[in-house]
Amino acid sequence: MADPYPYHRSSNGQQLTTHGHGGVTGKSVVCALLAGVAVCGPLFGMLVFSFLATLTLLLICFPLMLIFSPLLLCVSLLFVGALAGFAAAGAMAVAGVSTLAWSYREVIGGGHLGLWFGGGCGERLLIKENQSPYQHQENRLIKIQ
Repeated sequence: MADPYPYHRSSNGQQLTTHGHGGVTGKSVVCALLAGVAVCGPLFGMLVFSFLATLTLLLICFPLMLIFSPLLLCVSLLFVGALAGFAAAGAMAVAGVSTLAWSYREVIGGGHLGLWFGGGCGERLLIKENQSPYQHQENRLIKIQ
C-alpha cells in the first residue's frame, strides 16, 4: 500500500518524525497570529473606511439623484440617440462609397466584384456589325449585346 504522506519520508526511504523538530509550538502560533494582524489589520481598516465613505456619499447623493433622475434619463436617451445617428450615418457613408466604387468599376469595365453584370461601356462600343454575338476574352466566353 502506498504511503498517504510521502513527504514524511527522507530521500533514503526512512520514516521521518516530527515530534521534537519543526513541530507546531505555541510560540510559532502567536508569531503567525501577530504577523497576520500586522498585515491584515491595516487592510481591514481601509475596507471599513472605504465602506463608510461610500455609505456617506450615497446618503448625501441619493436625494439629488432622486430629484434629477428625470433630467438624467432624458440626457442619457438623447446621448444614445446621437450615438445611434452617428452610427447610421457612418453605415450610410460606407454603403455610398462602396456603391460609387461598384458603379465606377462597372462603367470602365474593371473588376466585377463578383456580380458579373455587364462588361462596361467600352466593350459595347467596339462591336462590329458582322461580328458573331459571342467572342472570347480573358479565357471566358461572353455574349456581346
